[in-house]
Amino acid sequence: MNLGDIKRRLAEAELSRDREEHEISTFLVDNSNAFLAPIRARQESVWLDNQLEALVTEHDRLKATKLRLQGERTRLDLRTDQLKVARKALQDARSKLEKAWIELEQSKRLQDDLDIEVSCQRRRICSDLGRAYPIAPASSKDYRLLSIRGVVLPYVNFDDFKLDDVGTALGYTAHLVYLLSAYLNIQLRYSVYPRGNRSYVEDCVSIDHDHGSYPLWPKGIDYQSFEYGVFLLRLDIKQLMDSHGLLTLDIQQTLLNLKGLLTFIQTNR
Repeated sequence: MNLGDIKRRLAEAELSRDREEHEISTFLVDNSNAFLAPIRARQESVWLDNQLEALVTEHDRLKATKLRLQGERTRLDLRTDQLKVARKALQDARSKLEKAWIELEQSKRLQDDLDIEVSCQRRRICSDLGRAYPIAPASSKDYRLLSIRGVVLPYVNFDDFKLDDVGTALGYTAHLVYLLSAYLNIQLRYSVYPRGNRSYVEDCVSIDHDHGSYPLWPKGIDYQSFEYGVFLLRLDIKQLMDSHGLLTLDIQQTLLNLKGLLTFIQTNR
Protein backbone atom coordinates (compact mmCIF):
# COMPACT_ATOMS: atom_id res chain seq x y z
CA MET A 1 0.00 0.00 0.00
CA ASN A 2 1.38 3.25 -1.11
CA LEU A 3 1.23 6.64 0.64
CA GLY A 4 -1.62 7.89 -1.48
CA ASP A 5 -3.84 5.03 -0.48
CA ILE A 6 -3.06 5.67 3.15
CA LYS A 7 -3.98 9.37 2.84
CA ARG A 8 -7.16 8.51 1.00
CA ARG A 9 -8.24 6.07 3.67
CA LEU A 10 -7.44 8.54 6.43
CA ALA A 11 -9.55 11.18 4.69
CA GLU A 12 -12.41 8.71 4.36
CA ALA A 13 -12.08 7.78 8.04
CA GLU A 14 -12.20 11.39 9.11
CA LEU A 15 -15.17 12.00 6.87
CA SER A 16 -16.93 8.97 8.33
CA ARG A 17 -16.13 10.18 11.86
CA ASP A 18 -17.52 13.64 11.17
CA ARG A 19 -20.68 12.14 9.68
CA GLU A 20 -21.20 9.89 12.71
CA GLU A 21 -20.62 12.76 15.12
CA HIS A 22 -23.15 14.81 13.19
CA GLU A 23 -25.66 11.99 13.28
CA ILE A 24 -25.12 11.50 17.05
CA SER A 25 -25.50 15.24 17.69
CA THR A 26 -28.63 15.33 15.58
CA PHE A 27 -30.00 12.30 17.45
CA LEU A 28 -29.26 13.85 20.80
CA VAL A 29 -30.87 17.12 19.78
CA ASP A 30 -33.91 15.40 18.40
CA ASN A 31 -34.29 13.22 21.52
CA SER A 32 -33.18 15.71 24.23
CA ASN A 33 -36.66 15.84 25.80
CA ALA A 34 -36.64 12.11 26.27
CA PHE A 35 -33.31 12.28 28.10
CA LEU A 36 -34.19 15.34 30.23
CA ALA A 37 -37.74 14.25 31.18
CA PRO A 38 -36.70 11.97 34.09
CA ILE A 39 -34.40 14.66 35.46
CA ARG A 40 -37.08 17.29 35.18
CA ALA A 41 -39.62 14.91 36.69
CA ARG A 42 -37.37 14.33 39.69
CA GLN A 43 -36.77 18.07 40.04
CA GLU A 44 -40.48 18.80 39.81
CA SER A 45 -41.20 16.06 42.35
CA VAL A 46 -38.72 17.57 44.79
CA TRP A 47 -40.20 21.04 44.18
CA LEU A 48 -43.71 19.73 44.74
CA ASP A 49 -42.63 18.02 47.97
CA ASN A 50 -41.07 21.25 49.16
CA GLN A 51 -44.17 23.20 48.23
CA LEU A 52 -46.39 20.65 49.96
CA GLU A 53 -44.24 20.79 53.10
CA ALA A 54 -44.33 24.59 53.03
CA LEU A 55 -48.09 24.46 52.54
CA VAL A 56 -48.51 22.13 55.52
CA THR A 57 -46.28 24.37 57.63
CA GLU A 58 -48.23 27.43 56.57
CA HIS A 59 -51.49 25.63 57.27
CA ASP A 60 -50.29 24.73 60.78
CA ARG A 61 -49.15 28.32 61.32
CA LEU A 62 -52.51 29.61 60.10
CA LYS A 63 -54.32 27.18 62.39
CA ALA A 64 -52.23 28.30 65.38
CA THR A 65 -52.86 31.93 64.44
CA LYS A 66 -56.60 31.26 64.31
CA LEU A 67 -56.45 29.60 67.72
CA ARG A 68 -54.54 32.58 69.15
CA LEU A 69 -56.97 34.94 67.51
CA GLN A 70 -59.88 33.00 68.96
CA GLY A 71 -58.26 33.11 72.40
CA GLU A 72 -57.65 36.85 72.09
CA ARG A 73 -61.23 37.34 70.97
CA THR A 74 -62.45 35.34 73.97
CA ARG A 75 -60.28 37.38 76.32
CA LEU A 76 -61.43 40.54 74.60
CA ASP A 77 -65.07 39.53 75.07
CA LEU A 78 -64.38 38.71 78.71
CA ARG A 79 -62.62 42.02 79.19
CA THR A 80 -65.50 43.80 77.48
CA ASP A 81 -67.95 42.15 79.87
CA GLN A 82 -65.74 43.12 82.81
CA LEU A 83 -65.60 46.69 81.57
CA LYS A 84 -69.39 46.73 81.27
CA VAL A 85 -69.70 45.48 84.84
CA ALA A 86 -67.11 48.00 86.02
CA ARG A 87 -68.82 50.80 84.12
CA LYS A 88 -72.14 49.82 85.70
CA ALA A 89 -70.51 49.72 89.15
CA LEU A 90 -68.90 53.11 88.48
CA GLN A 91 -72.24 54.59 87.47
CA ASP A 92 -73.85 53.14 90.60
CA ALA A 93 -71.00 54.49 92.73
CA ARG A 94 -71.35 57.91 91.15
CA SER A 95 -75.08 57.87 91.80
CA LYS A 96 -74.48 56.86 95.40
CA LEU A 97 -71.75 59.49 95.75
CA GLU A 98 -74.02 62.20 94.39
CA LYS A 99 -76.76 61.05 96.74
CA ALA A 100 -74.31 60.91 99.65
CA TRP A 101 -73.04 64.38 98.74
CA ILE A 102 -76.57 65.74 98.81
CA GLU A 103 -77.17 64.01 102.14
CA LEU A 104 -73.87 65.41 103.43
CA GLU A 105 -74.86 68.94 102.47
CA GLN A 106 -78.20 68.42 104.17
CA SER A 107 -76.43 67.03 107.22
CA LYS A 108 -74.07 70.00 107.25
CA ARG A 109 -76.98 72.41 107.14
CA LEU A 110 -78.72 70.43 109.85
CA GLN A 111 -75.51 70.38 111.90
CA ASP A 112 -75.13 74.13 111.48
CA ASP A 113 -78.72 74.61 112.60
CA LEU A 114 -78.13 72.30 115.56
CA ASP A 115 -74.90 74.11 116.45
CA ILE A 116 -76.76 77.41 116.41
CA GLU A 117 -79.55 75.94 118.50
CA VAL A 118 -77.10 74.36 120.95
CA SER A 119 -75.19 77.63 121.18
CA CYS A 120 -78.43 79.49 121.92
CA GLN A 121 -79.41 76.91 124.53
CA ARG A 122 -76.00 77.12 126.14
CA ARG A 123 -76.18 80.90 126.28
CA ARG A 124 -79.63 80.65 127.83
CA ILE A 125 -78.44 78.04 130.34
CA CYS A 126 -75.34 80.05 131.23
CA SER A 127 -77.57 83.08 131.70
CA ASP A 128 -79.79 81.03 134.03
CA LEU A 129 -76.73 79.73 135.89
CA GLY A 130 -75.46 83.28 136.20
CA ARG A 131 -78.73 84.28 137.83
CA ALA A 132 -78.81 81.16 140.03
CA TYR A 133 -75.22 81.68 141.14
CA PRO A 134 -74.62 85.44 140.80
CA ILE A 135 -70.98 86.45 141.08
CA ALA A 136 -70.55 90.01 142.28
CA PRO A 137 -67.85 92.23 143.80
CA ALA A 138 -67.54 91.88 147.58
CA SER A 139 -65.26 94.81 148.25
CA SER A 140 -64.87 98.27 146.80
CA LYS A 141 -61.20 98.24 147.73
CA ASP A 142 -60.22 94.94 146.10
CA TYR A 143 -61.89 94.19 142.75
CA ARG A 144 -60.52 90.65 142.90
CA LEU A 145 -62.55 89.80 145.99
CA LEU A 146 -65.87 88.39 144.78
CA SER A 147 -68.87 86.64 146.24
CA ILE A 148 -71.13 83.90 144.89
CA ARG A 149 -74.77 83.99 145.97
CA GLY A 150 -73.75 86.65 148.48
CA VAL A 151 -71.05 84.50 150.12
CA VAL A 152 -67.49 85.80 149.81
CA LEU A 153 -64.90 83.44 148.37
CA PRO A 154 -61.36 84.69 148.97
CA TYR A 155 -58.69 83.90 146.43
CA VAL A 156 -55.92 83.80 149.08
CA ASN A 157 -55.66 83.63 152.88
CA PHE A 158 -58.73 81.54 153.57
CA ASP A 159 -57.99 81.71 157.30
CA ASP A 160 -58.87 85.41 157.32
CA PHE A 161 -62.54 84.57 156.60
CA LYS A 162 -65.15 82.43 158.26
CA LEU A 163 -64.32 78.82 157.44
CA ASP A 164 -68.00 77.85 157.18
CA ASP A 165 -68.58 80.62 154.63
CA VAL A 166 -65.53 79.49 152.67
CA GLY A 167 -66.90 75.94 152.54
CA THR A 168 -70.31 77.23 151.45
CA ALA A 169 -68.84 79.48 148.73
CA LEU A 170 -66.69 76.62 147.44
CA GLY A 171 -69.75 74.36 147.45
CA TYR A 172 -71.62 76.87 145.27
CA THR A 173 -68.58 77.17 143.00
CA ALA A 174 -68.19 73.39 142.73
CA HIS A 175 -71.86 73.03 141.79
CA LEU A 176 -71.57 75.77 139.15
CA VAL A 177 -68.45 74.12 137.67
CA TYR A 178 -70.19 70.76 137.67
CA LEU A 179 -73.24 72.13 135.84
CA LEU A 180 -71.12 74.02 133.31
CA SER A 181 -69.11 70.91 132.44
CA ALA A 182 -72.34 68.96 131.96
CA TYR A 183 -74.09 71.56 129.77
CA LEU A 184 -70.93 72.29 127.78
CA ASN A 185 -70.28 68.56 127.35
CA ILE A 186 -66.75 68.75 128.73
CA GLN A 187 -65.34 65.86 130.74
CA LEU A 188 -63.46 67.42 133.63
CA ARG A 189 -59.99 66.11 134.29
CA TYR A 190 -60.68 66.18 138.02
CA SER A 191 -64.19 65.05 138.85
CA VAL A 192 -66.24 67.44 140.98
CA TYR A 193 -68.82 66.17 143.48
CA PRO A 194 -71.04 69.03 144.69
CA ARG A 195 -72.34 68.29 148.19
CA GLY A 196 -73.13 71.76 149.51
CA ASN A 197 -70.54 72.86 152.04
CA ARG A 198 -69.10 69.31 151.96
CA SER A 199 -68.19 69.21 148.29
CA TYR A 200 -64.98 67.56 147.13
CA VAL A 201 -62.80 66.95 144.07
CA GLU A 202 -61.40 63.60 143.02
CA ASP A 203 -57.92 63.15 141.54
CA CYS A 204 -57.42 59.93 139.58
CA VAL A 205 -54.91 61.08 136.97
CA SER A 206 -51.99 62.83 138.70
CA ILE A 207 -48.68 61.00 138.65
CA ASP A 208 -46.92 63.20 141.23
CA HIS A 209 -49.66 63.18 143.87
CA ASP A 210 -51.71 60.60 145.72
CA HIS A 211 -54.98 59.64 144.07
CA GLY A 212 -58.12 60.17 146.10
CA SER A 213 -60.81 62.67 147.11
CA TYR A 214 -59.88 66.14 148.33
CA PRO A 215 -62.29 68.32 150.36
CA LEU A 216 -63.44 71.79 149.45
CA TRP A 217 -64.14 72.84 153.01
CA PRO A 218 -61.35 73.96 155.36
CA LYS A 219 -62.94 73.33 158.73
CA GLY A 220 -61.91 70.24 160.67
CA ILE A 221 -59.77 68.59 157.97
CA ASP A 222 -56.15 68.48 156.86
CA TYR A 223 -55.46 71.95 155.48
CA GLN A 224 -53.03 70.73 152.82
CA SER A 225 -55.70 68.39 151.47
CA PHE A 226 -58.12 71.31 151.38
CA GLU A 227 -55.65 73.53 149.53
CA TYR A 228 -54.96 70.77 147.00
CA GLY A 229 -58.72 70.32 146.49
CA VAL A 230 -59.10 74.05 145.78
CA PHE A 231 -56.15 73.84 143.38
CA LEU A 232 -57.83 70.97 141.48
CA LEU A 233 -61.10 72.94 141.29
CA ARG A 234 -59.19 75.87 139.82
CA LEU A 235 -57.58 73.56 137.26
CA ASP A 236 -61.05 72.41 136.22
CA ILE A 237 -62.08 76.04 135.71
CA LYS A 238 -58.95 76.58 133.64
CA GLN A 239 -59.87 73.52 131.55
CA LEU A 240 -63.31 75.02 130.86
CA MET A 241 -61.72 78.29 129.84
CA ASP A 242 -59.13 76.56 127.65
CA SER A 243 -61.92 74.73 125.82
CA HIS A 244 -63.28 78.12 124.73
CA GLY A 245 -59.89 79.60 123.85
CA LEU A 246 -59.80 81.87 126.88
CA LEU A 247 -56.52 82.78 128.55
CA THR A 248 -56.26 82.22 132.30
CA LEU A 249 -54.10 85.03 133.62
CA ASP A 250 -54.26 84.07 137.29
CA ILE A 251 -55.50 80.62 138.29
CA GLN A 252 -56.10 81.83 141.86
CA GLN A 253 -58.90 84.14 140.69
CA THR A 254 -61.52 81.40 141.01
CA LEU A 255 -64.72 83.45 140.79
CA LEU A 256 -63.23 86.05 138.47
CA ASN A 257 -62.31 83.35 135.97
CA LEU A 258 -65.77 81.78 136.26
CA LYS A 259 -67.40 85.17 135.75
CA GLY A 260 -65.31 85.76 132.63
CA LEU A 261 -66.25 82.34 131.25
CA LEU A 262 -69.98 82.89 131.80
CA THR A 263 -69.81 86.35 130.24
CA PHE A 264 -67.92 85.03 127.20
CA ILE A 265 -70.44 82.23 126.56
CA GLN A 266 -73.42 84.56 126.94
CA THR A 267 -72.05 87.20 124.56
CA ASN A 268 -70.46 85.06 121.85
CA ARG A 269 -72.16 82.93 119.22
